[in-house]
Amino acid sequence: MAFREAQRGNDLFDIPVAGVPHNAVLDTINRVVDWAALRSMVAVAYDDSGAGRPGFDPVWLLKMLLLEYLYGLSDVQVSRECGDRYSFRAFLGLSPADVPPDDTRLVRFRNRLRAHGLHHKLMAAINTMLAEQGIAARPGSMKIVDATLIQAAVAPPRRDRNNDDDEHGESCVDSPKPLSRNAASDPDADWTIKNKRAHYGYKLHMAQDATTGLVTAHAVTKASVHDTNVLEQLLDGTEKSVLADKGYIDGKRDARLRNKGTMPHVMMRLRKTMSPSTKATIKTINRAISRVRSAIEPTFANLKRWRHCGRAAYVGIVKVGEQLGWGITAMNPMVAHRWLTKAA
Repeated sequence: MAFREAQRGNDLFDIPVAGVPHNAVLDTINRVVDWAALRSMVAVAYDDSGAGRPGFDPVWLLKMLLLEYLYGLSDVQVSRECGDRYSFRAFLGLSPADVPPDDTRLVRFRNRLRAHGLHHKLMAAINTMLAEQGIAARPGSMKIVDATLIQAAVAPPRRDRNNDDDEHGESCVDSPKPLSRNAASDPDADWTIKNKRAHYGYKLHMAQDATTGLVTAHAVTKASVHDTNVLEQLLDGTEKSVLADKGYIDGKRDARLRNKGTMPHVMMRLRKTMSPSTKATIKTINRAISRVRSAIEPTFANLKRWRHCGRAAYVGIVKVGEQLGWGITAMNPMVAHRWLTKAA
């Protein structure tokens, strides 16, 4: 299918904006991402019969999705900013005569990507492009693994408080049938307990390279899934070691990792029956692990505060997974920019 091309040529409005400084982060993203390759991937979702008017270039729409998560904007806001803000227009490759797609186009674009299973393929392709530029975790690296709760987009249903006795939510897997209208509106979300408080929604599991800060893998589950059940899905087998908090204690899993050449460093729990010297040793080990492991906490905070990932914006685990995935995909190029800036 043919797409609309940016209208090139001199324009009266080029004169006053000629001296506007570039957005360094967006310049880096434009440089490290092969947009032509992504356009080819998305083209399969469009009608190639040649009928109808040329559609908007899907690269424009992809870039607008990234801008949303880079700057915490809504569909309406990003469309407006792409019309007004010079750095956004330059990122999209728009001339002053071009009109960016509106918010309804973005909604249709997301649906088109979902219908053809392209969301996660595009995210993976962008991460691969970063790796080809040397921005990736090296084999033998240290990974940090953790999980965070994501509030559901809908109001929670009533729940059976007799199942609220497990810190990580395993006892909440068999949640009661809905007792309110809201209960049926998100069948994929459920309850868990953390720090003696009930949470309703999803859980984002994530692995981060300890050296670069890049998020190397993630998974989205219902809130009741125990953290440790997902850990091995987040590792690619090349890690020299993996750090995790007390929620990941699992002797059988640790043995499997050691057999694969990955040393697990999991914080230990203190027990009343332990001797004072043993407790002191465990506290020292836990502090050493925590100093490194805690680097993943600012990443979660970044995603939740700035990348539209603090609360589910959609209903259903598929759409929530896309939301959180784009947040991570937008954040990794910013990490890449910092590394490229240091190397320059």
